[in-house]
Formats: sequence, structure tokens, C-alpha cells
Amino acid sequence: MSIRLKTLLILVFTFILATAALLASADKIVLHRFKVLEEEQVKTDTKRVLSALDSRLKGLENITRDWSEWDDAFFYIKDPDSGFIEQNISEESFRTLNINILAFINTIPEIASVWTFDFNTEAYQSTSPSLIEHIKNSSPVLPFGKNSRGASKGFISVDDRFLIFASVPIRPSNLRGRSAGTLMMARFIDKEYIKDLSETTHLSIEISHLTSPELPPGLEVASIEKPRDQDISFSVLSKDRVAGYTTISDIYGNPLLALRVDTPRDMYHQGLKSFQMFLISLAVVALLTVLSSLYFIDRTILSRLWALNSQVKNIGVYALSNIRVGVKGKDEIAILSSAVNDMLDGLEGFHNQRLAIEKRQKNQNSILVELAKEPVVYEGKMDIAATKITETAAKGINNVKATSIWLISDEDEFTMTCLDRYEIKSGKHAGGTTLSKNEFKLFVEAVETGGISPFRHQGALLKKNNDDSSGSFTALLAPIHFDGRLKGMVIAEHASPELTWAADEKSFINSLSDFIVMAMYAGKKREMEQELERLAKHDALTKLPNRTLFFDRLQQAILRADRTGKRIALLFVDIDTFKNVNDTFDHSIGDAALQEIANRLAIVVRKSDTIARVGGDEFTIILESIPYTEDVGKVAEKIINVVSAPMNIEAHSFNVTCSIGISIYPENAITYQELVRTADNGMYMAKKKGRNQYCYFTSTDALADQL
Repeated sequence: MSIRLKTLLILVFTFILATAALLASADKIVLHRFKVLEEEQVKTDTKRVLSALDSRLKGLENITRDWSEWDDAFFYIKDPDSGFIEQNISEESFRTLNINILAFINTIPEIASVWTFDFNTEAYQSTSPSLIEHIKNSSPVLPFGKNSRGASKGFISVDDRFLIFASVPIRPSNLRGRSAGTLMMARFIDKEYIKDLSETTHLSIEISHLTSPELPPGLEVASIEKPRDQDISFSVLSKDRVAGYTTISDIYGNPLLALRVDTPRDMYHQGLKSFQMFLISLAVVALLTVLSSLYFIDRTILSRLWALNSQVKNIGVYALSNIRVGVKGKDEIAILSSAVNDMLDGLEGFHNQRLAIEKRQKNQNSILVELAKEPVVYEGKMDIAATKITETAAKGINNVKATSIWLISDEDEFTMTCLDRYEIKSGKHAGGTTLSKNEFKLFVEAVETGGISPFRHQGALLKKNNDDSSGSFTALLAPIHFDGRLKGMVIAEHASPELTWAADEKSFINSLSDFIVMAMYAGKKREMEQELERLAKHDALTKLPNRTLFFDRLQQAILRADRTGKRIALLFVDIDTFKNVNDTFDHSIGDAALQEIANRLAIVVRKSDTIARVGGDEFTIILESIPYTEDVGKVAEKIINVVSAPMNIEAHSFNVTCSIGISIYPENAITYQELVRTADNGMYMAKKKGRNQYCYFTSTDALADQL
């Protein structure tokens, strides 16, 4: 059988076999993957709906907590005749809060008052006995514990309707003492609620009661196959629609609602269409490739191989040896024979050259691997990293006299400064050389147009580096791009204008540029981490340490006091009637006043002491190494004087005073929590005595606080 016929049969058989294999595996591999992606998307959409419901539960809890920790609500549950209802409960309240049920339940429990408002009829309804059944002692609808700040939230069924609710203990705004009862807010999950949820999630949603006789088709799958809350099943409704199902349990842990989320099968149909077009295109391209390949092989290869077969049969494919082919004559076959011989000669030379390049690349790769292990690259210290990288560049590039790293100024971009220059001959590092924009603009143009560029230039860089050579030099430039702009460049210098650079050397210097960028990002990350740490521990308004940093420094101060045997004084400073400033003027004036108070406090205390803002108008001051407790009183007097001095803010003149509680460690407390509590008690005693004064904490204060 001839070579032509064998080639034809092989190409045709390969084409048929590949096409058949591709068609056979399409449904199991490609289309199955689209189905899996479709199912994952539906389940993700269902989880989004569940997440949206959970977010609404949390939002309802937050609203309920705002009302339950309101002094007016607390006094109302204590005294129902307080006028609270007339002032705060109206139809507009239900619309604003977007709730249907509002119930006040005392601690017995029994219902103090409950309202049910229907948005459809715009009228109040009578309280359902089914709702009353949910409000019992030990019922999970009510929060656990008389003093608990926890909340109960979830879903319950009331008659033939179901609702989302949140219950929170009713406590005074200072959160002290026992709860007076429970506040419950609820919203019926009706068609309008489901419609709003659909618009929020941009999904088609159906929610039905599991006991409903009119359960929509397919929703029974959720209650039968997936009875557990948060489990999601998947179903293909039709060739154009798919759906995800799950159940939602009530507060008692029993399945209550069936949820269905259905979506169009856009992903599957688009994938199927794309795959079909791909198959058609692939078949056409493959057929044309087979035909053109067969024609090309026959005309350019097979016919000539037949003539040369007898002479080249002893030469192995890709073999490099002294064997050469030879055909007598001056026709094309003889020319081809000569070309084959020239090719073999070239391959032998190329092989030797390739070995040299591979050796150099191996060395470069080894250098880059070692550089990648250097911690200095990732520590963000650019000067140290630059020294290491310039030395590394000199080891990986042949025939260079110096390597350097240059950075363009961030401020004006009119100067380019040498971060580090390493001279190979002397082994010395130098930096600080600056080029003006006119001097380095040719370098910038070179890297912007050519990326990694061999570059010939007369004068500027050589003269700036005190080079004796006045002739032109060749430089290999690698750009340093950072945050989307040209930040600088890595330069390898050579005095000879005839030097050429190999591709591997260009790749190597580009890798060094990447290391510079990594060092820059490491430095930027380090700065951001330091700034984030500062913001997390300081008050945004006054720039003073916040509550977190205050407690940390207080604990550290106690440890130091334990080691040195010296005292600590904690001053709890509360601005008297500061609310009047905000009410009289506005919050911007109040903020400016707090900033002024912080500045005044800083003048009074030592730099080693800590001033912190721990509340709206509350400050704490840690005084360490206190020899005599009487000295603390002198500091407190200074604080009272500077705080009470007149303030002039935006053409407003006013005065404020402060009350200060003082607690001494270890006389008044042995832990930082006790130290804060006792200082707070001292502050309250100062307020009871008429404000604008300070009080040391005493055991009598502790007894009074308990009473």
C-alpha cells in the first residue's frame, strides 16, 4: 500500500473516530456539566431567598429591640396609664414599622396590650386566640430569662395564616435591672410580603403553608422529600423552567412553610446552543483541515520523500550526526538535498547554542527561586529589597557593568531617583542619583513603546553615575508598573553600543521588575495594616484611644504596676448635661466641643498617661506611677478647670462642666474590670453631690451602689 493511500486512510479514520467520540461524550460530559451548573444556580438562588428571610428576621429584631429598650415602653408596661399608647401607637406606626402585630406582654406572662392591624382593610382586627396560645411561660416565642438581652425570632402559625416575628425583653435604656416584660412585633407573610421578597431578590418565589389544601404543584416535594429546614431539592418543571424547594420550620422546630424558587433554564439552553454550534464549527474546520492537509502533504512532502527515501533512510529524525544526504544533478531534488545538509549543520550549531542557553536559564531560574525565598522582598522595606535585587540581576545577566533600580517621584513625576545601583567590578552599592524629566524621558519612551527594551543613549545616565565613558552605551530596560501606571524601571548597563541581549535575559530582568512590584505591594499592605490597626483602636472623632485600646492599656498598666509596686489611678470623666449642647445647638457643635475637650485633657496630663474616649461624652484617664493619692486630686482639679473654661465654637459661646470619679489600684480594685466599675461609681457620687467636682471611690460608695 502506497504512502499516499495510507495517509488518506489515516486522516479519514481519525476524523471519523474523533467526531464519533466527541458526540458520544457530549451528553455525559458537557451537557451534564451544564445541568449540574443549573442545579447549583437554582440552589444558590433558593439560599439567597432564605438569606433574605434571615436578614428580615434580624431587621425585625433590631426594630423590636429599639422599642423594647426604650424608657417610655418600660414605664408603659409598669404603668399602662402613662399615655404611651396615645403618643406612640397609631395606624401610621404600623405602616412605618411594616408590621401587623404589636404586643406588650408582662413578666407573668399575660398580655398587657396587643394590636393587630390589617394593611388590606386599613383597620384593626381582634386578637386571635391562636396567637394567645403562643404566649405562655416557657414558650420559645418569649425570650428566655428575666434579665436576658437575647431575643426570640422566627415563624409561627396563627389560625390559617403564618407570620414572621421577633420578641425582645422590655428593659430601660440603661439596661439595668430586671426586664418588665416582652415586646413582640410580627408581620403576616401574605401575598404583598412575598411579592416584596421576590422584588428584593429578583426571583420568582412561592411560599405556602404545608397543611394548605391548595399547595402549588411541586411544593409537596419540599415537605415529603426534604422535611428538614434548609435542605434544598431540585426539580425540572419543564423544558423551559426549573425549581428549587425547601421547607422553613416554625419556632418550635416543626416544618411550617414550603418554599419554591423557580427560574428559566437560560443557562442550560444557552450552553446547549453554544455546544451545538461548536460541534458544527468543529466538524467543518476538521473536514477542511483534513482535505487541505492531505493536499499539502501530497504536493509538498510525500512526492519528494519518495525520491529522497533511498538516501535519507539512515538519518534518524532530529538526530545530530555527520551523516549527510547527496543527490547528483542541478534540479530541485539536488537543491533540496543541499538544503537538508545545511539544515543538519544548522541544527548541530543550534543544539550547541541551546545547551548554552539552557545552562544560563537554569542559573537564572535558580537565582529567581532563591530570591523568591528572601524575606526582604515581602517585608515591604524597599531599600533593603532593592539592594538584594540589583545584586541578583548582576548574577543572571552576562556582560553588564552595573544594574540599577530607578523610581519616578510620586509627588510630581518630574524626577526619577536611583533607589540602588550595584557596580559589578567594585561590588559597591550607591543610590540617590536624580534625573530630571528631560533627562529620563527617553528611557520612559523606550519602556512604554517596547516594554522590555534594549536601549542606546548618549550621556545622561553615564554622567550622572560619574562614568568616565563619554560614548554611547547599551541598556536593557524593564518597566516597573504599580497601581496601573509606570512607577520606574530596572536598568542593566553596558558601555558597548554593539551589545545585544538574549530573550532569556529580557525575561529575567522582567522577573526582577515583578519582584520590585511585589516589594511595593508588600510595603503598601504593611502601611494599610498599620493604618487599619490604628483606626480599629482609636476614636474617629477625637483621635483618642477607643474603648478597646483603653482596656488593653489598662491591663498592661496593671501588669507594670504589679512588677514595680507602684499605684495606678483611673479617672472616669463624664461631661455634665452634655446633651443640652446638642439640643441647644446641633451635633456638629457638640462634636467640635468633644474635640476641644480632648485637646484640653491632653494639656493637663503627662505624655506617658493615657486618655481615652469610652462613650459619647465619657472619657477615661490612666495615670501610672502615682506616688501619692493626693496628687491625683490635683490632676482632677486641673481637668475640672480646663473643661469648665468658656468654649467659642462657630460664633457660639458656652460652658460645660464635668464630674470625675477616681479609683486607685490596688487599694480600690484588683482587676481592671473592678477598677473601671469603682471609678464609674466615684463619678456617679460626684454627680449626686452637685456635679463639677471629683470624688474618690470609697467602700461607702460601693454599699450605696448596691442599695
